[in-house]
Amino acid sequence: MTHQWEPTGDVEQRTWVLTAVLAALAIQFLIPTQFRLNPAWVLPTAAAALAVLLIIGGRAVEDPGHWGLRAMAVALSAALALGNLLGVAHLIAALLRGGGIDAQSLFAVGAAAWVTNVVAFAVVYWELDGDGPVARSRRTDVSQADFFFQQYELPTHSRWQPRFIDYLYVSFTNATAFSPTDTLPLRSRAKSLMALQSFVALVAVAVVFARGVNILAAS
Repeated sequence: MTHQWEPTGDVEQRTWVLTAVLAALAIQFLIPTQFRLNPAWVLPTAAAALAVLLIIGGRAVEDPGHWGLRAMAVALSAALALGNLLGVAHLIAALLRGGGIDAQSLFAVGAAAWVTNVVAFAVVYWELDGDGPVARSRRTDVSQADFFFQQYELPTHSRWQPRFIDYLYVSFTNATAFSPTDTLPLRSRAKSLMALQSFVALVAVAVVFARGVNILAAS
C-alpha cells in the first residue's frame, strides 16, 4: 500500500451529492402509502428540508468540510435509510400476515429500497472516508483511509483522490454483489457499514423481488 501522498488541495463540492440525494428522495414517492412511515409526508419533508439546509449551508460556508455540513449530510442519509428500512419492514410484516399485495407494489417498494440504499450509503462513505472531502484533499498519508482504492497503488495517480462517483460505485457494487469488489474497507466502521448495506440490499432483493416474481408466476 502506498503511504506517501501528494495533497491535491481540490475539495469536491456537494453538487453531485445533493443531486443523488434529491433523486433518491423523488423515488420515495414510488412507495405505496401503506408502506411508508405514518404520516407518509414526514420523512420526505425532513429529507427535503435537510437538502435545502445543505444547499444554503454549502453557499454560506466557505469550507465544505465544515462539521455542521457533514453532520447534516449524515442526518439526511440516515433519514433516507430509516424510511427505506421502515418501508421494507412494513412490507415483510404484511407478507408474513398473508395480506394481499400485488406485484407492482412489491416491485415499487423493492426498487425504491434498493436505490435509496445505494444513495444513502454512498453519501455516508463520501463523508466518512478519511474524515471527509476536505481532509482527503489535504492528506499526505493514505494509511488513515477507510477505503482502499486501486488507484492508490498506481504511480500515475499520485495526486488522485476519490470523488463522489467513486463512492457511489462502491455503494452500487456492494449492494449488487453483497460484498466488496475492487475497493476494500480498511477500518471497522467501514466494514460495519458495508455489512449493514449488504444486509438491507439482500432483504430487498431476496425477499421483495423474489416474492413479486412468485406472484407474477402464479397469476
